Amino acid sequence: TLDLVSPGDERYEVVRRGFNKRIDKRPAVIAMCTSTAEVAEAMSVARDRDLTVAVKSGGHCMEGFSSNDDGMVINLSQMNSIRAVSGGRLVVQPGCTLGAIYDYTLERGMLLPTGSCGTVGIGGLTLGGGYGLFARKYGLTCDHLVQATMVDGYGDVHSTRDDAELLW
Repeated sequence: TLDLVSPGDERYEVVRRGFNKRIDKRPAVIAMCTSTAEVAEAMSVARDRDLTVAVKSGGHCMEGFSSNDDGMVINLSQMNSIRAVSGGRLVVQPGCTLGAIYDYTLERGMLLPTGSCGTVGIGGLTLGGGYGLFARKYGLTCDHLVQATMVDGYGDVHSTRDDAELLW
């Protein structure tokens, strides 16, 4: 069941706040998603209610793009698992913060070139390129993205396994 947080809910003030305290946006509803299916459901709800959508990957957006006024924020912070798979690759959900990724990878002698702020979510960072301390030597975070699952504005789920062109 999709968890929708609205003004008046005791959690609202905590989950609506962003990193930059000068930006004070107040969405009509925040969808606390725990799965791709819930993200798709949230998009359907937003379309039914004619709400503008912003996506909050982890917990940090200096410019405030991960929130809005009177719309829906799809909060992915609970989608935060990470695991190593064969070939030295990682499977990372979009709500993982860089701090969590660094903790996981450094313990295992791995490196993913990313940014330098531990509160940034990997989803937003990767979509923005992902410039960081290792970029000159290893490239941007987005250069290392080999597969993704995404939900479009209609609530339809797409995977780069089925259409590799989506990575471009």
